[in-house]
Amino acid sequence: MTSILKVSEIQDPTNSNTALTIDSSGRILQPAKPVFSVSKTTVQSETAANGWVVINWDSVNVNVGNCYSANVFTAPVAGNYFLSYNVRVNDTQQNGDYNLAAIHFSNDSSQLKLNQTYTIHTPKGQYQSLVYSGIIEMDANQTAQVKFLTHSDQSWSFDRIGGFSGYLVG
Repeated sequence: MTSILKVSEIQDPTNSNTALTIDSSGRILQPAKPVFSVSKTTVQSETAANGWVVINWDSVNVNVGNCYSANVFTAPVAGNYFLSYNVRVNDTQQNGDYNLAAIHFSNDSSQLKLNQTYTIHTPKGQYQSLVYSGIIEMDANQTAQVKFLTHSDQSWSFDRIGGFSGYLVG
């Protein structure tokens, strides 16, 4: 027995919000799927050494579902999320031990998720780029925030190059 369901739009049962549409070519669109993308447009100068510093993303490019606010992504539902960041750091000491960037998660006491998302570099030039992308399982209302740590430098900056983005995979 074969069944065919012909539908072009699926809505939630209470508010008539469109949850999914299928166009005539079979492409599926999910207009309420949580998606965010932020970037830097200004230089962020810092003086902290050996402590985590929050990266201030000052330009919100996409924020479907209002899941991003004040440098923090909040997962609206439990699921697997694709998250990525790229950060350019200027003027860290070339003789410094190391620089780290990582996504910090709320309710991650074992730091397992943080350990899955960090990048580490030994300073070898005037600037460095630290990059991560991957899929992380998150709980509903769990938060994620990109932070940076330099081991020994006390005068450095985040350039206006970089971004933090993510979306619900399922």
